[in-house]
Amino acid sequence: MNTFLDFVLLFLSQFSGGPSAPENNLVRFGLAAIFWGVLLVFAWSQRRSNGRSREQWLIYGFALGFCRELLMLVHASMRLISPNNYQIFCVIIEPIEHALLLAMVVVICGSFLRYILDDTLLAKRFLRIGLIVAATEYLLTLLWWPGELKRNSDYHFHQSWSAWLIHLIACVVITVAIVILVQKRGWLRNVVVLALTSFLVSEFLVLVNLTLQSRYNSVLCPVANTFYIWAIPLFGYVYLRELSIEKQKAEAALRAHWAQLEEMVAARTSELMAANKKLKQTAVLEERQRIAADMHDGLAQTLTYLLMKTNEANDIVSNGRVDQLFNVLNNMQQAIDQATVDVRRVIASLSGTLQTRQSLQHLLNDLVDRAAEEGSASIQLKSDLRAPVYLIPAQQEQISRILSEALLNAVRHAQADEICVRAGAKADILEISVTDDGRGFDPNDITNTKNDHFGLNIMRARAAHLDGRFQIHSRPGAGTHVSLSWQPIFELQQRKRPYDPDAQSTIQLSSA
Repeated sequence: MNTFLDFVLLFLSQFSGGPSAPENNLVRFGLAAIFWGVLLVFAWSQRRSNGRSREQWLIYGFALGFCRELLMLVHASMRLISPNNYQIFCVIIEPIEHALLLAMVVVICGSFLRYILDDTLLAKRFLRIGLIVAATEYLLTLLWWPGELKRNSDYHFHQSWSAWLIHLIACVVITVAIVILVQKRGWLRNVVVLALTSFLVSEFLVLVNLTLQSRYNSVLCPVANTFYIWAIPLFGYVYLRELSIEKQKAEAALRAHWAQLEEMVAARTSELMAANKKLKQTAVLEERQRIAADMHDGLAQTLTYLLMKTNEANDIVSNGRVDQLFNVLNNMQQAIDQATVDVRRVIASLSGTLQTRQSLQHLLNDLVDRAAEEGSASIQLKSDLRAPVYLIPAQQEQISRILSEALLNAVRHAQADEICVRAGAKADILEISVTDDGRGFDPNDITNTKNDHFGLNIMRARAAHLDGRFQIHSRPGAGTHVSLSWQPIFELQQRKRPYDPDAQSTIQLSSA
């Protein structure tokens, strides 16, 4: 039995050092330094990528452990390289090593309290109290140790009451941390408690060894060092496992959020499809209403006018006034021509053929050109509009119909010699007018308006569709002035203001 125990102690001393061969301490301190260094690098990389405060506390704890083990590794190396200077350096290194040990225990315990309990306030209080106690003890050591060395230069710090007190404080700190962690549930808590218990057993065995004046140093020292070394991988396992759990939770939350987004997209797509269907139905209804309005304003009134002229022709024939029949038939022919144009426009709008995008200025030019071909009148187009004006098709169509009717009335019925078309803008209102020097008429003469100027009703109706203002000023023998003003709705391509008050262009057109 004693042979087996001796073998176990020898095996442990090969890795954990102690009173055995000095080179075994190189393995002990080197292995611990590697463990702390790996954890330090990993925590540092996590801190840089995530920026979390709890990683910062762990970095401090891992860094203190790494510095302590690295310092002891250098110290153990000097024992082999320069044995004569080893004792001199022990006087300086041993107090520092004990101070680093106590500070590391306090910070590691506080960091994992913060890490497991996620209670920042509790962890801060634990760290504050623990570091104050550690700093006070180290200050007392600095005040006492130089004088003690003067009285006894062969005295070793690790045999002093100060070293005993440091290990006792470390035991108390670890015990308090274990008691606090007991409140938490979970297997990660159990692993942390196991790691802290290993620390506690290590410090307690060192404390017992000091109390017994190292009489059982060959047994207690390797066992204590073994508990200390293997506590470090346990802390690393808890840290890495917690990161893995957090990653899994983040991925699960991401998947849940993704599923929620897919549901929202599906619901939104369904809403958009329903809205699109409703818009299509609305567009069809609006198109029907537009066609009905065109038929009512154009063809229906033309047919009514033709019916009225037909009755008038019957009356003329019945009364034997054949000489007046030619004028009536001529008016009917013009009405039929107008009806033909209206029907063709409706058919073109129903065919769905895309029309070339045309500015308002080009539209006015085209209308003036066509009107000039109808008679011998001289027509002028004056525009104050600075940049090309592109209206939505609905407005452009109504304006085209109104101006076409006004120009044809001026050319065919007014017998004018001079016609002037003006286009301009005031603030956000566009205004177009047609002025002629023809024979004129009385707008208040309802009978005359119904007979020869039935198109005025259509023009007023179309102006109403624009929410615009349509005005006629005329009297017999004094010409006619027709004006239209409305609030324009521009296409998306329109970027500039539609007019420039300092610019005016005049285009002189006359019939061939």
